[in-house]
Amino acid sequence: MDCPKQGLELQPSDAKQMDGGKLSTSVKNYTGDNYASEARSLSWDFEIDQAGHYTIDFRYLVKKCNDYPSHECQIIINGTSYPINYWLTGDSKNWVWDRLIAHLPEGKNSITIFTHRRVTGIDKLSIAPFFFDKQI
Repeated sequence: MDCPKQGLELQPSDAKQMDGGKLSTSVKNYTGDNYASEARSLSWDFEIDQAGHYTIDFRYLVKKCNDYPSHECQIIINGTSYPINYWLTGDSKNWVWDRLIAHLPEGKNSITIFTHRRVTGIDKLSIAPFFFDKQI
């Protein structure tokens, strides 16, 4: 998939690999055709036209798990791991967004969301060029 200047959306159904879990439609308020339910990981390949910093926004929900307020996952981009804490979203209908900013090279890239527990619903990833505000 190519990343145009306005960005790219990656749906779970576009993933090249899903470890465990399944595509589902049982929890409401997802944005695509479905979401990944209880998957341990999801992986995608995509193309970037120009090297630079990109925002990687991902939408998810986390069911209550052992009364912990969050659990760790990893976003792995081209082999580099970025630890992220997934926060409990409470009700299973409460989808939330999180963001990571990473430098992506021109050409083929890969991204994997890896979670240690199968309690997460992944709705989608959005990848778009990141523009620094020079008026700081």
